[in-house]
Amino acid sequence: MLSLNEGASHDSENCPLCGQSNQCGHLSLRDNTPCWCTESGVTFPESLLNKVSATDGHKACICKACVLSHIQDNP
Repeated sequence: MLSLNEGASHDSENCPLCGQSNQCGHLSLRDNTPCWCTESGVTFPESLLNKVSATDGHKACICKACVLSHIQDNP
């Protein structure tokens, strides 16, 4: 699993877990393409959401790499 960037404060464009760009399609709206998070089969398990600090909760999207890594590591 990707290492967590604990204690870091994140803006809305960066993943609150790893600090990398979250590639949020809802923020960019460049080409009216739906965000990757709306793709069929993408889920955000409670066990993953619980890894986001209370400070960073509901402020930025978790990136696809962290979501997929967590799902792979926690079948």
